[in-house]
Amino acid sequence: MSERTEFVFYPTTLDEVAHSVRVDIYAHERLEQYPHGVIVMIKYKVREDGYPSEDEFDRLSTLESSLMNDMVEHGSLYLGTITGNGSVDLFFASPTADNISEPLKQRQGDEIEVLVHPNGSESLYINYLYPNLYEQQYIVNQDYCKELLEQGEMFETARDVLLYASFHDNKSAHDFAHEFEGLTKEAHIHLSKDGHIHVHLTMHIVPDVMTMNLLTDKMIHGTESRHGHFEGWQTTVVGV
Repeated sequence: MSERTEFVFYPTTLDEVAHSVRVDIYAHERLEQYPHGVIVMIKYKVREDGYPSEDEFDRLSTLESSLMNDMVEHGSLYLGTITGNGSVDLFFASPTADNISEPLKQRQGDEIEVLVHPNGSESLYINYLYPNLYEQQYIVNQDYCKELLEQGEMFETARDVLLYASFHDNKSAHDFAHEFEGLTKEAHIHLSKDGHIHVHLTMHIVPDVMTMNLLTDKMIHGTESRHGHFEGWQTTVVGV
C-alpha cells in the first residue's frame, strides 16, 4: 500500500500570537521509522501581525525550499511548518540520530537555529503540528467555505445556517440549546434510533470562515463540556 501524504493549512494561536500551520496529516503513520525530531528555525522581519514582511517572502521561500530538499535528500521526513512571531519553524523526522545535522552544517550564514530531539519526533508532531479538535474544524470550515465560494457565494448576505450536535442525555441537549438561545432562530431536539439526543440549531448569519471559526469554537466547547459531539454545519449559497 502506498504511503499517504496530505498537507493542510490551519490557523492557531501560540503564546497569544497568531500563527499558521502546514502539516502532513498522515505523517504519524511513518514516524515509527523516523523516531528522531528536528526543528529548523528561520528568523525573519515581522509585520505588526507577526507574519513576514513583503520583502522577506522571496528569501524565506528560497531558503525553506533549499532546506527541505537538503533534509529530505539526506533521509529525513518533512512533517510541516509553523510560521509566526518572527520565525518559520520547519519540522523534520529522521531515522537515525547520527547524521541529522549533516545537511545543515553549510548553513551557518543563513540565520537558522537547529534543535534536535532524539526519540522525539512523535511528541513534536502531536504537540506542535497535528490539529486539535478545534483546529480540525477550522480545516473543515475552510474547505466548506471554499466550496461555497466556488459555487458563487459572496459572503455578504445573511441566511439560515444549520448546526448539528448530539448528546447522550436529554438534559445536556437542552442545556446546550439553551446556551445558544440568543443566537438561534430555531432549535429542534429529538431522540434518534441509536439512542442519542440530536440538536439542530438554525442561525441567520453570514457564514464566512472567520465567523464560522468563532462559532464552531463555541459549539465544540459547548458539546465537549457536556460529553457530546459537534457534528458540523451546512447552508445554501446566496449570491449566484
